[in-house]
Amino acid sequence: MTPARGGPRGRDEFYRGAHNEKKAVPGFMSDDDQRRSDLDALGEKLAKARGEEQEAEKPGASSGAAVGDGLRVAIEFVVSVVVGCGLGFAIGSFFGQPVIGLVIGLPFGFAAGLRTVYRGLQAGATNEEKDA
Repeated sequence: MTPARGGPRGRDEFYRGAHNEKKAVPGFMSDDDQRRSDLDALGEKLAKARGEEQEAEKPGASSGAAVGDGLRVAIEFVVSVVVGCGLGFAIGSFFGQPVIGLVIGLPFGFAAGLRTVYRGLQAGATNEEKDA
């Protein structure tokens, strides 16, 4: 029979890494302790930086709502122009001149879109005054 791997300590101790244990020297940090302290210091710096970022983002938290309002107004404007053009085209087709109806419907759709944007901006300004 062959002796167990790792000599008298046996196979289990060898695989657990008992042969690699380093003895601590008083007054000196081991490499692992140094790495841990470096990682802890880095973690503290990151947490501090993230905290500052989160504090800076708090006033900008409403920017998501502002983007949503802006997209809503833009979509309403585009839809108004498309509906104006579509109605003009339909009326022009009824009279046999779809292009002329489209050209006449375009400014009406544009005007309706501007009116929608203006009303949306007025409603937003009124809400901001109530919040303040």
